[in-house]
Order: sequence, then structure tokens, then C-alpha cells
Amino acid sequence: MTTATTVILARHGEAASTIDNPERPLTIVGRQQAERIAGWLAARGFPVDEIGHSSKARARQTAKILGRRLGLPPSRVRERPGLTPDADPAPLVVELEADDRSLALVGHLPLLARLASTMLVGDPDRLDLRFDEAGVVVLSRCRGGWRIDALAGPDTV
Repeated sequence: MTTATTVILARHGEAASTIDNPERPLTIVGRQQAERIAGWLAARGFPVDEIGHSSKARARQTAKILGRRLGLPPSRVRERPGLTPDADPAPLVVELEADDRSLALVGHLPLLARLASTMLVGDPDRLDLRFDEAGVVVLSRCRGGWRIDALAGPDTV
């Protein structure tokens, strides 16, 4: 296990309402939010080897924006199981513990908050981390667990 492993948990940008579009793609504002946070991540040099996203259009679109701004080839931005809003974070934590790559995961609430809480304190319901639309929590693996390196949203960068 390397201490350089980084995991970026990113919530998708603002999405259209189900009335406007049942697929709920990103709105213009949602694209702008994703561009701002992606630029902030790129400027800080957080390493990302691969980006995984849920099957939802808004997560896929956010992930593609992040990938482009972070200089990843499209083949390194792909759908990943287990990133649905109500997924159990435990299997993801096991996968992340075994993976030495630096990853970004683009998904939804409440999963992202529960995943971060599980990574940090071993309990999905103990911490109440807030994720703005297109907000990120950057975690790195350190001796004995994970630590928060950065928290940001598109309105704070």
C-alpha cells in the first residue's frame, strides 16, 4: 500500500429536472460547475489515473469534463458499478483499499457522503459531509487509513 494513493469523490453538477428531461443531463450551469471544479483540481495537480462514474447521464457528463481537464484519455473515463445513489459503500471501500491507483469517482448523494464517512471513520453514518453540486472531497491514503486533503465546491474555488 502506497501513501501516494489519492481518491477524489465528486458529485455531479446541476442536473435538469425529471420534468424537463427524464435522463437528467447536466444543465448549462451544471456544465459550468463541472468545468470550474475540474480546473481547480487540474491547477492543484491532484493525481488521477482513472475516473469512474455511475450510469446516470449527469455523472457521465461530469466525469468526461473532469477527464478532459485533467488530461486523461477517454478510455480512462468509464462507467463503474456500485456508484448509484443508494449503493452500499462497503464494497467500494474494500476495492479502494486494494487499489494503488489514484482515482476519481463521480456519483451521487447519499452514496458519496456515506463512502467518505466509511473511508475516514469506518462508519457510513457517523460523519455528515456535505457535497455541493460538482463538489469534491479529496482523500489520500496514509498510515492507518485515509485523510481529507481538500474539500471544494464550484462556488468556493
